[in-house]
Amino acid sequence: MEKAVLITGASSGFGKEFAKLYAKDKNNLVLVARSEDTLNQIKAELEDSYGITVYVYAKDLSLPQAAKEVFAFTEQKDICVTTLINNAGYGDWCEFTEADPAKLDAMIQLNITALFQLCRLYAPIMKQNKSGSILNVSSLAAFSAGPLMATYYATKAFVLSLSESLAEELKPYGVTVSALCPGPANTGFVQKAELSSSSFAKAFSHMSAKKVAEYAYKKHKAKKTIILPGLLPKLMVLGARLAPRSLCRKVVMSIQKK
Repeated sequence: MEKAVLITGASSGFGKEFAKLYAKDKNNLVLVARSEDTLNQIKAELEDSYGITVYVYAKDLSLPQAAKEVFAFTEQKDICVTTLINNAGYGDWCEFTEADPAKLDAMIQLNITALFQLCRLYAPIMKQNKSGSILNVSSLAAFSAGPLMATYYATKAFVLSLSESLAEELKPYGVTVSALCPGPANTGFVQKAELSSSSFAKAFSHMSAKKVAEYAYKKHKAKKTIILPGLLPKLMVLGARLAPRSLCRKVVMSIQKK
């Protein structure tokens, strides 16, 4: 079987940067995202630059059967996924009662269900092989309740909790599981979630996607379970752990208002 690193949400942001890092390290890749044209451009660039093989699978992971179809694709191509990077995800900024129900359902399907299913499909193989790794992209949002982005914050708390549990379960079998919990970053997330006019987006400086990915790549290789890139996330997590949850949610509410 051919070994490869599988990256979801690979057409931009962290996913694209992870693809560059793993390609530079001479890993073959399976890139998953909705935009086939963008993925093919990245494929051509990385194959030309690093002499690797890049497989492209255009798929919307917010669709119910998408994760199983990704797995079927790698099985059909006889690919052994040595590292799984669950990066695909999005958020929505509005009051819970005003949110589009279809958009919330799709967010849960993408941020939780697809990630969970991909872990469930690939982790047993890694365990059997006694090697492999999973990097799940969570968020600083995982450490607090998130008024005005309630569903997004809840999905990221799930990702963090699942990742920590799997890290302990799979460690004896030589499998590393990490949760990347970045703060604000220049990935296009703020624009997609319509957060640009929030106090949060205006108040905090944003790390580049490249810097976050480079930091996460190094820490994941070092078998770090919770990855907090930069000083701000570390300080905010410390504050969230020391302060009462009632205070934390009030602070989040205040900084996420327009």
